[in-house]
Amino acid sequence: MLQAFQEAFSVGYSEAVLIGSDLYDLTSDDLREAFGQLNRHEVVLGPAGDGGYYLIGMKKAIPGLFQGKQWGTQTVLKETLQNLKEVDTFLLPVRNDVDRYEDIQGNPVFEPFLNPKK
Repeated sequence: MLQAFQEAFSVGYSEAVLIGSDLYDLTSDDLREAFGQLNRHEVVLGPAGDGGYYLIGMKKAIPGLFQGKQWGTQTVLKETLQNLKEVDTFLLPVRNDVDRYEDIQGNPVFEPFLNPKK
């Protein structure tokens, strides 16, 4: 993630947003909100329901932010916010990401794929 931010800023972007690829309820409004909040804040985070985050946006790379995390655990957001305690940070609404089958089980959007008619 750090490398993606560094590259975006090195080619002239003044802000960048990274999103996870496992989001079924992320909308274009969420992305507009993230970029809009970067006009007023240094960092934007989209908290995931499992304790991580689905989106991070920044105006400049913060190298230590991505080190020392237990990625994929319920403490990632908390640890990240601790690292950002001196940085003006905005939190977007909580969204769900997909890490396990249970994350989509029972969701009607996925029902045709999970239980196809034979």
